[in-house]
Amino acid sequence: MSQGAIYSSTYATQDVQEDYVKQSLELWMRPDHIRAWAYDERILRASLTVLSEHYCDIELPVVIVTGSADRVLDPEEHAYPLHKTIRNSKLVVLPETGHQLPQTRPDAVLSAIDVVWAL
Repeated sequence: MSQGAIYSSTYATQDVQEDYVKQSLELWMRPDHIRAWAYDERILRASLTVLSEHYCDIELPVVIVTGSADRVLDPEEHAYPLHKTIRNSKLVVLPETGHQLPQTRPDAVLSAIDVVWAL
């Protein structure tokens, strides 16, 4: 799979801007970024296992924003259960939207932040 195809799958259903792909690939090919990514991947599952045991204790306002077409983290497996676990959380599902919400739907992300600040 080409690097452009990897970006396409994480951005689907939106298009990826070519200049973003080029710039981010240049950054990601640096050895320090590769090491950091590998470290994050190595500890992620264990960290999430420990942290997830405390999600039900969260009392701060939480807005969970997900894309209905997310191919990286299936909303049915991640966002919906998280919403059920965190009391009084708000779930926003963006139709026809993929994983990279800050780049493809910044308006929705900013709106979610505004909702949390208003609570």
